[in-house]
Order: sequence, then structure tokens, then C-alpha cells
Amino acid sequence: MVRFRYSCYMTKKQQAHNETGIAHVGLVLLAVVLLTVGLVGYRVYSKNNANKASVNDHPVTQVNKSANSLGDPNSSDPTTKGKALSGGQCTGKGSKPLTHAPMDMKDVVTIQPYGLMVDGHVTPVDHEYYYPAINSAPDSYPVYADADGTIVSIGSETSTKWAVVISHNSCTFFSWYNLMTSLSKNITDKMPAGWGPNNQGGISIAVKSGDLLGYVGGQSLDYAVWNTEKTLKGLLNPVAYNNSEPGKINTVPPLDYFTQAVRSQILPKYIRTAQPLDGTLAYDVDGQAVGTWFLAGTNGYAGSNDPSHPSGYWSGHLSLAYNYLDPAAMEFSIGDYQGQPKQFAVKSGPNWTKITPSSGIAKVELAQLNMVNSSGTVWTGQFDKGVTLQPGTTMATALLQLTGKQTMKVEVFPGKTPSQVSGFDSNAKTYDRGQTAHMITSTTAH
Repeated sequence: MVRFRYSCYMTKKQQAHNETGIAHVGLVLLAVVLLTVGLVGYRVYSKNNANKASVNDHPVTQVNKSANSLGDPNSSDPTTKGKALSGGQCTGKGSKPLTHAPMDMKDVVTIQPYGLMVDGHVTPVDHEYYYPAINSAPDSYPVYADADGTIVSIGSETSTKWAVVISHNSCTFFSWYNLMTSLSKNITDKMPAGWGPNNQGGISIAVKSGDLLGYVGGQSLDYAVWNTEKTLKGLLNPVAYNNSEPGKINTVPPLDYFTQAVRSQILPKYIRTAQPLDGTLAYDVDGQAVGTWFLAGTNGYAGSNDPSHPSGYWSGHLSLAYNYLDPAAMEFSIGDYQGQPKQFAVKSGPNWTKITPSSGIAKVELAQLNMVNSSGTVWTGQFDKGVTLQPGTTMATALLQLTGKQTMKVEVFPGKTPSQVSGFDSNAKTYDRGQTAHMITSTTAH
């Protein structure tokens, strides 16, 4: 995300974009093709809900690489961390009411919550999606500042993927926008001389609630709110995330901060019906399988630069979580399934919370992931509050065994049903919670 990322992370994100692109235009044609091979349920769902993933939709902004006068991205002190998130361009602390919707609701088809897992978004995503019409042209719809504040970072991965971070007159409270197809002239006219996508620091542009930030069209507007005074307890080892996406562990529900007037505007566009309506991205419980895991030795969320690992920082990620629209349904999301990121519906097996160090080896049946709307047909991203996850054809079987409170043995057997799998073999891998992860202090190595 246009987060305050390390410069080595930008290379990974750009590589992801270059490899897969944005898959919104031509969606109908895509659905027809996929139906012919029996994969429409998962693939249409994936492409509709992404411009994402092995897409990864996050251009990059800088963050301090170590503690200094501009703050520390791994600090547990809210203000110190906020200074790092803003490149030192903030003062004060505390949250503020958000007094303006990010878009005009007449332009929005759906608002989709935190927690989607799709393609290279192996772990539940930490941003919401404001979807206009996917077949719209770039720059079709205006995007607004959600409250008074100061733009402290601007990032661009391409000429139609712009991201902005706003500090709301505070070192502890921020809004993050991504995938704007252009910035407003009011913003570009105030950018410092010599600014470029690789030197995003030094940005300080005052905005008022409702000011025009830019435009979006043909893809989602990605949106999140960060509060460094709040830390997600469901991400067990903060350094494993702070070394790449420091805002992630401080992601909070926007509905907690929007004024009632704004809530009344945006809630009719929310597609999730289960509480919390903004979704969930952090599931970790110490001593249980539920939540996010990392291949041992890959430095947490940042991933590994080891050339023997598959392409993509996400290749070492694993999430045992729940569907973002149907939270009763379990998903198995892995960064390296036959060399590619992949998500499955769980067809049979114990609940993730029941797999513990004392429960032994768990056998989990993995199936095609189909999203079905309230009428029982494949959901293609339109507004529908009755979307559920329905497991399809069995695709693989996974064995899981917690060998400690924060270590797990994992093996996936492609094409095998549970009855065809008897135990681990030499292909089993060890995952952990990122407890040995470290901050990145170089732009070339982890």
C-alpha cells in the first residue's frame, strides 16, 4: 500500500503489478471464459474484488528505516510511531471526527470491508474498497478529504495509481487513500519542487474536510484509517508487520470515527451484514492455528529476498481465517501453492481455533472457493447483502500441526482428498508468527 514502506518493498509491489496487472476491464468476457473451465465462482469473485493482489495494489511511500528524530516505525509509543508514519510532518495527538465521505455515494456501487484474501493478498487486507462502476473511465468520480488535516505523503506507482496519507492534525490519527487515477490540481500545484515517486518525503499540504483530493474510475478507491493509539491484538508480533507495513497493526474501523451524518450516507452501500461492518483483518490467538503465519526464515510480512523462494513478498504468507463477507466460513490462504498464491474454501476439518499444540495433526479438505449471491448464483461484485461462501470441488488436502504455541508444521497435497493423505512427508514446511522478524535497515537486504 502506499504506506510508509521501505524502498525494497516498492520493488516487490511494482513487480507484482507488472506481472499481473489490473483485472477490471473486460470482466464479463472473463466470466464467460472462466465458466467454460468451471472456475467462475472463484475467479470472477477474485477479479471483481481486487485490482488487487498478486496485483498488489499498493504504490509505496517512504518510512524511516530506524529510530531517529523523525520517529520509529516499530515504536510502541503512539506519537513516536506516528512521526515515522508522517515522515516527521505531524504535531499533536488524538483522533478526530471524520466529517466527509471519501466519495459521493451516488458514484459508489458497493463499499467492501477489511479482510479480503485474494491472490497475492494472502493475509486479510487492511483497507476497504469503495467501488464505482468498474467499466467507468479513469477520473470519472471525485475523491474527497474525509476531515481537516495535512497531506504528509503522496505516492505514485503509475500515472493512474495515486495514494495519499492525511494526518488529521495529529501524530496518532491518519487516513490512507489509494488507487486514485489522478490528483487534483490543488494538490499538484502545492507539491514541492523536485518531488518524484521515489522521494515522497517532505510533503506537507493542508486540506479541509471535503476538499477535492483527486479522481478515480475503472477501479476501486482503497481507503483505511490508522490510529496509533490503538494496536490490533490479533497480530501477535508487531515487528513482523512494522518492518514492511507499519500502519497495518494500527488499522481501525472507519465507522468508529465518521460522524452520524456521514454514517447515514455510507451505510446503505456497505455490503457486509455481520458485525463489525468494517470487517476484520487480525485473527491471531497464541496457541491456536487461527490467524496469520509466515514461512520460517522469511522475516514476517516483509518476506524474503532469497531467490530460491517463489516470486512475491507474499510467497511465505499463510492465513487460516474467515471469509470477509461470510465470517462463518473458513478460508485457507497460502502464498505458495504450486508456485502461486491461492485461496481455498474449507470443505471439512476442525475450526481453526480448535487446532492447538495438544490437538495433534489436523486434516483439512480444501475446495474451490465460490461466492454466491442471495439468489444462489455466482456473485460478480454487484451490490448484494446476502453473499455467502460455498465450497466447490475438492482441490487439495492440508495437514496442520502446532508444534508450539507459535510454530506450525504445514503440508498441502494438491489433488488429494482427505482419505488419500495419511501423514506428513519430506515436503512439510515450518511456519511461525514472525516472532524472529526484524526491522529492515538496508534498501537492498532484509
